[in-house]
Amino acid sequence: MFIETTAKLDRAFQKQCPQLYRNILGKRYILPQYRISHYESQDALNQPMYDWFADVLRGRINFTDDLTGMRLVNYAMALRYDRPTLYCERELGEALQRTDLPSDLTVADLNFKWPQLRIIPEKQAAILKRNGVDLRLVSSRGHATAILTNLFVWLEHEPASEKQKRYCRFLGHPEPWQLTKREANRWIAQHKLTKAVKL
Repeated sequence: MFIETTAKLDRAFQKQCPQLYRNILGKRYILPQYRISHYESQDALNQPMYDWFADVLRGRINFTDDLTGMRLVNYAMALRYDRPTLYCERELGEALQRTDLPSDLTVADLNFKWPQLRIIPEKQAAILKRNGVDLRLVSSRGHATAILTNLFVWLEHEPASEKQKRYCRFLGHPEPWQLTKREANRWIAQHKLTKAVKL
C-alpha cells in the first residue's frame, strides 16, 4: 500500500511540477569508479529536497516555522542558481581534519564563486570502517554520528607515537611526552629544517 501511494505521489509530482522534478532529480554527477563507494548515492542525497516539496504538494508544511523558512530559502537558492555539488575527496578531508584553523576565521572569510553550493563529505560508513569500527555494532545513523564525534575528539588528542616523541626530543623539545600527534607533527615540521641547518 505504501509503495503504491509513493508511486502515485511521484507521478503526480512529475505531472504537476515537471521542471521542479527535473531540477531536483535530473542532474547526475559522474564519479570515478573507485570513489563511488565513498559517498551516499545521488538519489539518497536528493531525497530530502524531493520529500520536502512532496510535502508541500500535500499541504503538510507549516510555513510559519523558522526552520521551514530556512529550508525554503535554501532550496529556493539551490534552484535559482542551479546549485553545483562538490565531492570532498577523502584525502582532502583528512588533511582538513589535521589543519588548525586561524582563531579569527569567520564565515565572511570564506568566498566561493557560487552563491549556493553543496559539499558532499565521505559517508559515515567509510570513515568508521577505515578507523577500525565494526559496522555490525552501529545501530543507526545517529549512533554513527555519536561514534564519529567521539572518534574525532580522540584523534584531536591522540598521544604522539614513541617515534615522534624521540624525534621531538632530538629536535630539542623540553617535554615531548606531553605532545599529541598533531602537536608533534607541527613541532617536527617547524624545527626539522632548523636542526638540519645547524648540523
